[in-house]
Amino acid sequence: MEIDLELYRQEIRVSDDPLIRLSAIDIHPPMAQHTLVFLHGYGGRAGHWIYQLREFSMSHRVIALEMRGHGLSDKPLSAYTMEELQGDLLDALEVLGVEQPVVLVGHSFGGAVAAQFAHDHPERVHRLITIATTGEFKLNSLYRLLLTLPYSIHRAVAPFVRQWLGAPPVIMKRLHDNTLRQWNGWSLFRCIQVPTLVIRGERDRVFESGHFEEVARAIPGASDLNVGASGHMVMLERREAVNRAIQGFIQEQAGSWRSAQAEKQRDPRMQLLGERPWLAHYDSRVPYTISIPEIPVPRLLRSAVRHFPLRWALNFEGYRLTYRRLNHEVNRFANTLLAMGLQKGDRVMVLLPNLPQFVISFYGTLKAGGVAVFTLPLNSPEELLRQIKDCGARVLVTSNHFADLARTALAESDLEEVLLTQVSDYLPGPKRLALRFSKERDAILGPRVPLQAGMGSFLKALYSHSRKSPDIEVKPEDNAVIIYTGGTTDKPKGVLLSHRNLVANALQTRHWMPEA
Repeated sequence: MEIDLELYRQEIRVSDDPLIRLSAIDIHPPMAQHTLVFLHGYGGRAGHWIYQLREFSMSHRVIALEMRGHGLSDKPLSAYTMEELQGDLLDALEVLGVEQPVVLVGHSFGGAVAAQFAHDHPERVHRLITIATTGEFKLNSLYRLLLTLPYSIHRAVAPFVRQWLGAPPVIMKRLHDNTLRQWNGWSLFRCIQVPTLVIRGERDRVFESGHFEEVARAIPGASDLNVGASGHMVMLERREAVNRAIQGFIQEQAGSWRSAQAEKQRDPRMQLLGERPWLAHYDSRVPYTISIPEIPVPRLLRSAVRHFPLRWALNFEGYRLTYRRLNHEVNRFANTLLAMGLQKGDRVMVLLPNLPQFVISFYGTLKAGGVAVFTLPLNSPEELLRQIKDCGARVLVTSNHFADLARTALAESDLEEVLLTQVSDYLPGPKRLALRFSKERDAILGPRVPLQAGMGSFLKALYSHSRKSPDIEVKPEDNAVIIYTGGTTDKPKGVLLSHRNLVANALQTRHWMPEA
């Protein structure tokens, strides 16, 4: 199932002096069988492992690490030597808390980094898989000529090659000069002791074809798989064949029916099935457990904006907001709250029916670091006032219909600011014009409200602030919402939920309804 892998991206600080931060996608489901670490090739990025990450993330922990200067990792002024790359890999595993031996998968030059690591630290590697890797990396004459161009030209062309190169030309030149062309792994291959699988494509012409074939012969006991009709990016071009090969190789070699059964019984998912028999009735596409990304709720909106910027996010009576426009409105509201002095953890009550303003206020509050408070507009004024006092709301977003309640709350509670809105704020022009002459105008829009101290217009406040996202750090464990829910024994109570609670709910629903 397609999920946004970027939700699982995190920053790894491998050095403080100088500051070096690597970027990695880390999906860690409960009861993972193995840890698979994927290393991209020269000029690559973590996204090149998209099909492998999606395939194996349900039952294994998968980590796609981006090397220095590649993808979203920092570009420090270093030599980019093999020793530095090995140190980065060791540090990344330590920061991510990986203790057990890993299945190390490397593509092209990433396979060289993986082979070097398996040679130097065999106790840390359970299996080694190289894809389109060779023992020496001699670029063809055209690429070598391009790398000899001055740094000024490399910097000038960087914006134009960003779409298909995972690293700027300046970084690639430095890595080539200091590591790529100097590394020779033929003698190193002969000393590798961990079980190894060599995957290659028969149409790979990036390096000399004889070199690809020699890798499996050089590594003692290595398995060789030639995936036909594939070039250098075999894991993208023949992803199903590569995934099947990886799956078969990482499992313990089962030479008999009994050993296969023993391996199956050791599968933690089978143990979970024994403890929770209802899991047997799940649809075959629904996993027993999933990895919850360590992100705040607004990252879900950002993901939608990145993937579907011009698709409709909201459609209210024919007035449509795209995801990009919705995000801009959300940012404006967040900046409005910050301008009011909202502090992290402050409560913002959203007392509205199903209007676009409700969604904007919700995400905007979370982006500003606040806690959104939800209640039912059908509650009595006395109960609504009690809840405003109970949660300690500093800001109230509501419609003109609740103007009297707002005045009372400003006088009798800790409430400091009220933003008033009405249905017509997000109506299409013709309907807004028709409503102006309608007999039901006052019933729909509410009474005209003279603004007093502490009161303001929702739209006017929005459009007096920037549409850029505020720079507020929000953590998964931070409080996100308070929802007042009524029981059968007493007055409604506020239920507090964290960002992680809501993100978990969203991802669980996404897996339960994969076609949604």
